[in-house]
Amino acid sequence: MIAVLAVLTLIMMLVGVWLKNLAMGRQEIRQQQHSVQADYLVQSAVNRATARLHADSAYTGENWQIEPQALAAKEPVSVSIKVETVADRPQERLVQAMVQLPSQGPARTQRTLKSKITLPAKEMSP
Repeated sequence: MIAVLAVLTLIMMLVGVWLKNLAMGRQEIRQQQHSVQADYLVQSAVNRATARLHADSAYTGENWQIEPQALAAKEPVSVSIKVETVADRPQERLVQAMVQLPSQGPARTQRTLKSKITLPAKEMSP
């Protein structure tokens, strides 16, 4: 009888360790997914800022929330774009994009990307 209880206890301990490892593996995969998504989103934000600057040189940036359904995610994502004019270079802008995934919480993945954009020269009328 004692041997049976000892074997059952050992089996329960092994199952507990296995379940804990499974949960940790899922958390690591979710973190990797957030990291890849954040990399793509921050690059997309810089690309968006570049396109907006080429259309309107007065563009200064924007902030927005991406709803979870749009990314097949569980939490919303926040994206921030800031544009500054480079001193003594009126045709250059410094773009800083920041992504937080999820937008709040302790296990947040954050990516920031800075890029210098040169605006196209304005055509002169004859």
